[in-house]
Amino acid sequence: MTLDWIVPKGSVVLVTGGTGFIGAHCIRVLLENGFKVKAAVRSKTKGEQLVKSFEQYNPALTFGVIEDVSDFGSLMRLAEGCSGILHLASPYTYAVKDFAKELLDPALNGTRTVMEAASAHKSIKRVVITSSFAAVFDATKGLQPNVVLTENDFSPLTYEDGVNTKDPAVAYRASKIVAERAAWDFIKEKKPSFDIAVLCPPMVYGPLATTELLPSLDNLNFSNLTIWKMATSGSTAPVPPTKGPVYVDVRDLAFAHYRNSDFGCYI
Repeated sequence: MTLDWIVPKGSVVLVTGGTGFIGAHCIRVLLENGFKVKAAVRSKTKGEQLVKSFEQYNPALTFGVIEDVSDFGSLMRLAEGCSGILHLASPYTYAVKDFAKELLDPALNGTRTVMEAASAHKSIKRVVITSSFAAVFDATKGLQPNVVLTENDFSPLTYEDGVNTKDPAVAYRASKIVAERAAWDFIKEKKPSFDIAVLCPPMVYGPLATTELLPSLDNLNFSNLTIWKMATSGSTAPVPPTKGPVYVDVRDLAFAHYRNSDFGCYI
């Protein structure tokens, strides 16, 4: 059996959300394995910090400034010459007031735009989308020990549920669900020349890929910040129960984006 690379080594992969906690690790894995990377970033400063973080791979890492990942024109131009896309850019915060504007619409429109931009370039063979365990798991049923979830499972939350709830956690879960469903609908309806792989990680913890992108510990990513605040609170109360007792190391997740999403698997 021969090894057939869907996205050949040495080719260019576009990464959205490349300055994020998971995205930076994904970029590291791609660079370490001989790929070139274009990172979509929201500011020139962030892009320069990212390139500095991986300067040992110069000039394999470049960036383009896209303030809004739903900007089709900018994303399409940045995707030119790429063979694959890792789409990680999606808001993950509970500090929001307008659930539609700050969570659901960015996630949904961003994913739709990535799919449209990918379809504009025949060179793109695969789009890898970072969804969430939240898109699979129906939280209303509790922990469900011994239940096996598969690719056929979806949480029943809808866009309307996300907009109308008063709980930002529910709105976030809904944002991941509608975004992933939009990607699968695009494949079914448009039948593009590329395929997609979707990863649904639970809570993600682990070290930072670089500290260049971290102005202060108050700017830690959401999951690590939860632990940091707990450790520095000065409280002597017992550690509270874990709401989601399923988690993954960010380094394993980054490798999964690279390996299990067929950037390095045979077909």
